[in-house]
Amino acid sequence: MLFSPKKPPKNNVSVPLFTESDIGKKVSVDGFDSEGVIVFVGSHHLNKTLKIGVVFDKPVGKMNGTIDGHKYFECEENMGLLAMPQKVKLC
Repeated sequence: MLFSPKKPPKNNVSVPLFTESDIGKKVSVDGFDSEGVIVFVGSHHLNKTLKIGVVFDKPVGKMNGTIDGHKYFECEENMGLLAMPQKVKLC
């Protein structure tokens, strides 16, 4: 399944497309001092925008895979992040 942003990017900024086949790939996320692995590609349960779930190698994340009671993936506390695709880059 191919996911793309709901709204076109502003200022002609290219937004990478991610698919479920990217799960397991090593990535970096802008603003975070650790690499990680994609564990989720899909829509946010409330606003339906594309999100990329990342589990970091170090505890620099903001979550454990669950937001407001909705489980996107599982990881240790502070190891995960649900990121905007334009912040995620394949390593």
